[in-house]
Amino acid sequence: MANLHPASLADSLSPWSLWAIGLVALAIVIGLRTLWSTRTAPLNIRDLLVHLRPAAWLIPCLVTLVTVVIQAAPLLSPGPSSIPTVSGTSSPVLVTGEYRKDKAEAFRSALEKATGQLNRTFQKHHQHTGHWELPVELVEKHAVMASQEAGYSVEAIKTAGAMQKMYQAKIQIKPFDANYHWLRTEWKRQTQPQRWWAVASVLGLCCVVIVTGHGYMKLDIASGGIHQGKLQIAAASLVIAAGVIGIEILS
Repeated sequence: MANLHPASLADSLSPWSLWAIGLVALAIVIGLRTLWSTRTAPLNIRDLLVHLRPAAWLIPCLVTLVTVVIQAAPLLSPGPSSIPTVSGTSSPVLVTGEYRKDKAEAFRSALEKATGQLNRTFQKHHQHTGHWELPVELVEKHAVMASQEAGYSVEAIKTAGAMQKMYQAKIQIKPFDANYHWLRTEWKRQTQPQRWWAVASVLGLCCVVIVTGHGYMKLDIASGGIHQGKLQIAAASLVIAAGVIGIEILS
């Protein structure tokens, strides 16, 4: 779930999201400025609130829409396409696995440890979001240096009251700079459906706001404004419910 703390919004929002929020704010300012310039009498706060009351239901709708956009923004951000400039990531890394009963299990242990390290390094420098898992098989195929065969340490370790030969594998992993592109490709492949869901959630909520607004105005006109308050509560409730569903999908 996206962090909604104000201090982290700049990091969690993609540039296009900031543009979208800025354009909405600009539209609101232009609307208020136009309303101010076309007034024919001194400003009366009470009269202004009376005129704006039919649109009061839009306030929680806009809050809901902005919340969903903030939630979806990290998923829509593709992350840096070029390799981040990070010190200490241009050298091979030696990974040592746990002791296991045979060489195959020892090698698997080292691969799993290397997979975890690559995943954490990628997440740290790519700042990605979305649910994905780095397959051990891809690490073995792309990250293990071909010129470096696994080395094994053999020790006699006492297990279950008896001495048993145990193996510990050591493998050399290519520098992070050499792994970044295939890691990002795999991340994009796995998170593509999540990004489509993020786009669908935002566009779907916009459609709900438009359809709800159209229905609200038709019913308000048909009832002569008698049930305006009830219709506003119903309209706002419908949009908020759709927003909650969208946030749940993006979580």
